[in-house]
Amino acid sequence: MKASRTIAWLFASIVAFVTVHAFARPGGGQSFKSSSSRSSYSGSSTGSSGRSSSGSSWGSGGSSKSSWSSGSSRKDSSSGSSSGSTSSGSDYSSYRSDELQRQIDEANAEIDCMNRCMPKVYTGSSSGEYERCTSTCVTDARAARTAQRQASAPKPAPPQEFAPPSERGMSQAFLFPVVLVGGFVGLAAIIGLARRRADQAWASGVSSDDEDAWSPAEPQSVPSQFPTIEAAIAELRASDDAFSWVLFEDFLHALYVEAQTLRGTKGTARLDPYISEEALASLRATPADSVSTVIVGALRIDLVDIDRAARRILARATFTANYTEELEGKAQSYYVEETWHLSRDADVQSRPPERASVVDCPSCGAPLDKIVAGKCRHCGATSAAGSRDWRVDTVSLVSREPRGPMLTGTTEEVGTDLPTRVAVDVKAKLAALTTKDPAFTWLAFSNRVTTVFSRFHEAWTAQALEGVRPYLSDNLFETQRYWVDTYKAAGLRNVTESPAIAAIHLCRITSDKYFDAVTVRVYASCVDYTIDGSGDVVGGSKRAVRQYSEYWTFIRGVDRVGAPKADDGCPNCGGPIADINMAGICRHCQAKVTTGQFDWVLSRIEQDEVYEG
Repeated sequence: MKASRTIAWLFASIVAFVTVHAFARPGGGQSFKSSSSRSSYSGSSTGSSGRSSSGSSWGSGGSSKSSWSSGSSRKDSSSGSSSGSTSSGSDYSSYRSDELQRQIDEANAEIDCMNRCMPKVYTGSSSGEYERCTSTCVTDARAARTAQRQASAPKPAPPQEFAPPSERGMSQAFLFPVVLVGGFVGLAAIIGLARRRADQAWASGVSSDDEDAWSPAEPQSVPSQFPTIEAAIAELRASDDAFSWVLFEDFLHALYVEAQTLRGTKGTARLDPYISEEALASLRATPADSVSTVIVGALRIDLVDIDRAARRILARATFTANYTEELEGKAQSYYVEETWHLSRDADVQSRPPERASVVDCPSCGAPLDKIVAGKCRHCGATSAAGSRDWRVDTVSLVSREPRGPMLTGTTEEVGTDLPTRVAVDVKAKLAALTTKDPAFTWLAFSNRVTTVFSRFHEAWTAQALEGVRPYLSDNLFETQRYWVDTYKAAGLRNVTESPAIAAIHLCRITSDKYFDAVTVRVYASCVDYTIDGSGDVVGGSKRAVRQYSEYWTFIRGVDRVGAPKADDGCPNCGGPIADINMAGICRHCQAKVTTGQFDWVLSRIEQDEVYEG
C-alpha cells in the first residue's frame, strides 16, 4: 500500500538524518541567514478629497477635517523578507531583491533631486545650472547610500574550529539515542494515523487512495489584488483598451445620484441593467417619498481584484455623500457612507467620453424610462445586470447620520510630514509626455497649478465660484458648489487669507485612450478660519498660519498639445473668463472648456494622509 511505502521511506530518512547530523557536524553545525527588504509604490487613484486646503471646501467642511474625510489610513507599502538557510536559489533571490531595491532607490533619489533643483528654473537660472545641480545631487545621494550600505553590512564571522568532543554543547553519543527514540515515537504516531484513515475508508466503502486518485479537483477562483483597474484588465489580457479612470469616476458619480434619486420615486427597477436584485433590495430598505440634492463628497476605490475563472474584474467603491430625504411631508438631510461592490466582464468595452455621465440603456443609449423589466422598448435588447457594463453586486450602508457635515471647530493638520509618494516610472512618463508635446514644460505647468490655486482660494473665500469654474472638472466643481451653498445656508463663511504655495512636487503621470493625467503634491499655507454672520470666529484661527499639503490631479485631452496657460481666459478662443458660464461653456465659442480638451483642469484633490499613489 501507498501508506506502507511512505512509512518505510520516512523511517529510512529519519535514520539517515540522525546518523549524518550526529557524527558529521561539530556542535550541531552553523546556520546562515540572509535578509532583504523591498519597498514599492502602488498606483491607485482613490477619488476626490475629503478635505480642502482650507480644511473645509475641498472636502471636509469647516476648519476641521471631520465630515468628508475619507477615513482610510495610509497603507505601508514596505514588506520585509524572511530569512533562512543558504542555498544557491536563496542567494540568487536575495541578490535580485537587493538589486531591485537599489534600482528603486536610484529612481527615487533622481526624482527627489529634480524637485530640489526645480527652484533654479523658477528663478530664471540657465538650464545648464539646473542640470549641474541635479547631477551633483544624484552623485551625493549615491555616495551616501553606498556609505550607508557599507556601514550596515554584517561583519564576517570568524572561522569556526573543530571542537573536541569534551567541548561540544551536546555530545553526539547522547544526541543519537535521543533523536532516534523521538523518531520511533513519531513513526508510531504516523502508523496509528494511517490505520485510522484506513478504518474510516473501509467503513465508508471507499479507499482514501482511490478517492484521492479519482475525485476531480474543484476549480478554484482565488482573487488577486491589483493597484488599478487598468492593471487588472492587462492581467486578464482583455480586449478593452479604452478604460479611463476619469470617465469611470464620472460614471460612478452619475450612477450613485441616479440610484438615490430613483429610490425616492420607487423607480429603481429601471436600473436593472446596472444593479443586481440584491443591491436594489438594499437601496429600497431605506424608504423615502423623494430624495434630492444628492452630492458625492468623496469617492475612493478601496480594492481591485480579478476572478480568473469567470474572467471578471471586481472593484470596491466607497462613497461619502449627503442627500435630503422627504418622508411623510418631513424633510431631513443625511450624511452617509456607502460601500458598493462592482464587477464586469473583462472584455466589455468601456464607455466613451460622451456617455460617461449618462445612465441609459447600455445597448442603444435610450433613456432609462424606456427600460421595463430589464428590456429596452427602444432597441428590444435585454440587458442582465453586468452583461454590457459595470454591475453593482451589493450595497452596504456603513453609516447614516441625520445631519449635514460639521462646519465649525478646529482639527489639527495631519499627514503633512509624511514622505511624498512618487511613482517609480514618473521620470520615464515625464520624458514621454515632453516628447509627445515639446511645448509642455515643468515651469509652465507649475504656473498653471499656481493660477488654479490662487483662483480657487479667491472664489472660495468670496463664496462665488464663477472665477474658478473654468479650471475645475464638472464633478469637482459640483462638490465645491455644494460646500458653498451649505456654508451659506448655515450663515457661515470659511476664509483663507494669504494663501501661498511653498513647493510643487511631481508624483505621478498616467495616460489612457482619452486623457493624460499629472498628479502633484502641493505644499502650501494660509490663515484659515470660519466666521458667522456677526463676524465672530467659530472655527480655525485668525492668527495661526496653517501649513498643509495635498495631492492634486490635473487632466488634459490626450491629443491636446501646447504650453499650459496661466492667464485668465477661455483656453479655446481667449475670450474673457467672465463669459464662461457655470456649465463650463464659453459664450463666445460655445466650447465646453472644463472637460480637459483644451487645457489642464483640476480633476481630483486627495489628502496626504490617505493618498496611496
